[in-house]
Amino acid sequence: MATINVLDSTGATVALEKPLAPGTAADSASRPVAFSTEGKAQLGSVTETAPGTDTASSGLNGRLQRVAQRLTSLIALLPTSLGSKADATSLAVTQSTEDKAVFAATNTKLDTANTQVGIVTETAPGTDTASSGLNGRLQRIAQRITSLITALGTPFQAGGSIGNTSFGATQSGTWTVQPGNTANTTAWKVDGSAVTQPVSAAAPTNATCFDMSFKLLTAPWFSSRLPVTGSLT
Repeated sequence: MATINVLDSTGATVALEKPLAPGTAADSASRPVAFSTEGKAQLGSVTETAPGTDTASSGLNGRLQRVAQRLTSLIALLPTSLGSKADATSLAVTQSTEDKAVFAATNTKLDTANTQVGIVTETAPGTDTASSGLNGRLQRIAQRITSLITALGTPFQAGGSIGNTSFGATQSGTWTVQPGNTANTTAWKVDGSAVTQPVSAAAPTNATCFDMSFKLLTAPWFSSRLPVTGSLT
């Protein structure tokens, strides 16, 4: 290191180092300095222990250790990556009071909708009009269709045919006879009162009978008058 000779107070020559050029330099080209005892305490030694709490007394080294510890704890609470995760590896969150009210109302509507639609394992109602969700109602309809197919018989079963198949039918109540293909709501009279009907009779085998005035007639009298033939109008 360059020096310069100066005289001290006694007149003796003393070699002093020349002032360094301004700016940073390597250790070998710099003058040594030392922190004061107080400065060292404030910075902390390289082996300083981190404080036990965030506010406990500590040097800067220990304080930074404490900050590093808290960051490590925070990182441990976060998921290891982005994207959806299982409950055990996800952050716990809670809804605000307002959001809870909104979701509660929505859930009530969804519960009502689920009840009306019916779950996949819903049981069919016991009657056509019993209370049920749509799922159960459709099961009931399917049951009735199955019963109808069974009642109609084989032609309506799988692979059956209704061609040339006879089905029993019954009719009750009053019948109205129609004249040909002409629609007519007035029934035809079929009691025979409007036409002449043939009448015939044979002589009775017993020997006694009565005339219309209930007089006793003997056999020769009525036998000559029977059998009766003719017509009634």
